[in-house]
Amino acid sequence: ILEDTETNPERGVTKVQRLILQHNVDVVIGTLFSSVRNAVKEVTDAHEVILMNPTYYEGKQCGKYYFSTGSVANQQFATSVPWIVENVGPRFFLAGSDYEWPRGSFDVLKPILEQAGGEVVGEEYVPLGNTEWTALIRRIDAANPDVIGRLVAGADGVAFQANAYDFGLHDKMVTLTAGVGEAYFSGVRAEVRDGLYVSTDYTMAIDTPENQEFLRRYREIAGEAALLDPIPVHQYENTHLYALAVAEAGTTDKDAVAEALTEVRFEGPAGPVSFLKENHHAVLNYYLCRVDSRNNLEIVLTTENIEPDPQCRV
Repeated sequence: ILEDTETNPERGVTKVQRLILQHNVDVVIGTLFSSVRNAVKEVTDAHEVILMNPTYYEGKQCGKYYFSTGSVANQQFATSVPWIVENVGPRFFLAGSDYEWPRGSFDVLKPILEQAGGEVVGEEYVPLGNTEWTALIRRIDAANPDVIGRLVAGADGVAFQANAYDFGLHDKMVTLTAGVGEAYFSGVRAEVRDGLYVSTDYTMAIDTPENQEFLRRYREIAGEAALLDPIPVHQYENTHLYALAVAEAGTTDKDAVAEALTEVRFEGPAGPVSFLKENHHAVLNYYLCRVDSRNNLEIVLTTENIEPDPQCRV
């Protein structure tokens, strides 16, 4: 049963209540924005329904019936930030949208950066739907960082990056973002995406038999030109993990399935996925990639089996 939260917390609450109370679902798989997930999780927690999150986020959400294949910030930055410091430079300007995901994620990034010998030379947050980028870009230029750490969400991030390019920042500094892949970068102008860095737990460039078979089957459904980002891949993984847990438990009883979810493992397109018992978040492989103008992601660093630290426990 498919419902659309429209990235609206109130709509998300209404939709998940319908799924639980009218359709009597055993599991909810999804949500995107942190504001929606947090609101939906209050409902699934209250009704003791399993919620499986596919979206990278800031963490701090744990519970008996909550499971996340979406990565948390320590997985995104633990190895990518030190690599960037060593290979690009130590001075970071942090720019994010003004809500939970960027603020919480940068709180995790900053001590990692400091330990790697880097420093924050500026930090700013802009409201969702922002349309005026010149003042922020001028302040970034004045701070003269080596790296822009960008967690500006969705279309806002595309607009920010285009304006930064047009202002000439790409000639002076690189940009590191997180959590997105080929589908997202297809919406960025070729010259703008060329040279961007992204830390991600899935890219279509992963050269494994599992990913190649996954892409072959996906293209049979969606077409040869279809592109992917990590979030739908995690939806796919969540569905398989739930099915494996039901088979392991021999029932759809939520308590039995929740216990079984901590035991099962799925060989996904990006590598093996399993949940830690103590926080119900997924152990994941992570990839630091450099994007080129043709929307190819070159993997420059692979880190296997990074354990999540969502800053909470079940």
